Amino acid sequence: MPFGTFANRRLVFGLKTAASVFQALVDLLIDELKLSGTTGIYAYQDDIVIGAHSFQEMHNKIRSVLDILIKYNLTLSPEKCVFFKSTIDYLGFNISHNKIQPITSNILKITSFQPPRTVKQVRRFLGLCGFYRSLIPGFAELTECLTQLTRKNVPFQWTPTHQEAFKKLQDVFFTKPFVRLPDWDKPFVLNTDASGQAISGILLQEHEGKLHPISYYSKTLSNSERNYPAIKLELFAIYKSVQAFNTCLYNTNFKILTASKPLLHNKKIASPTDIVSRWLLYLSEFQFTCEHIPGKENTLADFLSRFPVNRTEISNTQQDEQELILPFVETHCNTINATSDTSLEISTSIWSKE
Repeated sequence: MPFGTFANRRLVFGLKTAASVFQALVDLLIDELKLSGTTGIYAYQDDIVIGAHSFQEMHNKIRSVLDILIKYNLTLSPEKCVFFKSTIDYLGFNISHNKIQPITSNILKITSFQPPRTVKQVRRFLGLCGFYRSLIPGFAELTECLTQLTRKNVPFQWTPTHQEAFKKLQDVFFTKPFVRLPDWDKPFVLNTDASGQAISGILLQEHEGKLHPISYYSKTLSNSERNYPAIKLELFAIYKSVQAFNTCLYNTNFKILTASKPLLHNKKIASPTDIVSRWLLYLSEFQFTCEHIPGKENTLADFLSRFPVNRTEISNTQQDEQELILPFVETHCNTINATSDTSLEISTSIWSKE
C-alpha cells in the first residue's frame, strides 16, 4: 500500500465548507471572463446565468463559458441546461426582458391557501408572501393585523378583519405583480411616505418617458416609533428606504420625493437628537436631491395601501399590454411635472382603487 499525502480530486459531498469553496471557484471563472471583456454572466452555486441582447451575442457568450469550463475540466448536466430563452423561472421568480414577477406555481399556492386556523399556518402564509414583498406595494400595512397574530402572548382569534387582510393579500397576487429590472445607466427616483402605522418607499426609474417601479419597501412601525413626530417619521422613512435600496443608490445621484417640506433643509436641523444625527450621518454618504410633494398630492406613495378588489383568473398574457394609468397616479404625475425640468409620466400595472 502506498504511503504519502492523499487528496480528493473531486469536491466531497457533505463537507461544511463545500458550498463556499465551489462558489469561490465559479466566481474565479466568471471574473476571468470579465477580464477578457465578456460581461452579463452571473453564477449562483451550481447555476450559471447568461444574459444578452441578441442571438449572436448570446451565442458568443455561451461559447466563452463553455471554453472556460473545458479549460478547467468542469462539466455541465445537459438535461438541466436551457439555451436561448426569453424568459426563465429562477429562484422563485419569473425573469424576462426588463421584468421580474413571482413564478406561477407559487402564485397558485398563495391564492389557493385556505384561511389559517393556527399561528403556524399564519407564519407559513406570511413567509411565502413575504418572499415577494419587494414586488408588493404596502406589504407591511397590508399584513400588520396578520403579523400581530404571530406575536407572543397574543391569543389566536381569526376575525373578519384578519379575513379581509388575508383576502386582499391573495388578491394582490391574482394580478401577478411585477417590477422592472434596473437600468444602471439611468438615475433613480425614490418616493417615500410615512403614516402612523408604517413607512414605505418606492424605487423608481424612468423608461421611455414613464417612471416604473423597480422595487418596493415597507416596514411596520414599533410602538416607540409610532410616537415619533411627523417630521421625524418622514426622515425615518427616507433613512430606512435609502438603507433598503443602498446597493442601487450608493455612489449614484438620485432624487427623493417627500411630502415633508422641512426635510428639504435637513442640514439646518438645530440640535438633532443622537438617533437623528445617526440617520443624517448615514444619509450624508449618498448624493441626492430632495423635492417636495404636498401630502394630499403624494398619491403614488399613498397608493401603497390600496389594493385590488376584484379577483380575476390568473392569465399568462403580457401585462405590459394591459397597463393602465390610474387617475390618482396621473395627479401625482402632474405634481412631479410641475416641480421638475423633465416631463415624466408614472405607469403601473393593473390595480383598482378600493
